[in-house]
Amino acid sequence: MAEEGNLRELFHASGEPLYRLELRAGVPHGLEQTWHYPGVLTQQAHFQDGELHGSYESWWQNGKIKERGVYAHGRKVGIYSWHNQSGSVWSQHDYGAA
Repeated sequence: MAEEGNLRELFHASGEPLYRLELRAGVPHGLEQTWHYPGVLTQQAHFQDGELHGSYESWWQNGKIKERGVYAHGRKVGIYSWHNQSGSVWSQHDYGAA
């Protein structure tokens, strides 16, 4: 694990990225990313003051979208969708305004 100032990173033994998180004063604030091996992005989220805030997306290992939505102060807002492994929407829910 590498942690330098406002960034926490983990790497696979091969050196490929596994996890990256931006911090402010030790608290998640900014972009968080997680990867499948080798180098396939699996999740990306935004934090503000330790809470999910902003866009959230995750992907299947085949690279197709798995989830997509938006958070406001740690709560889902608006249309949030879940997708099957081919990328087609299989469910969605409207969580309303923030």
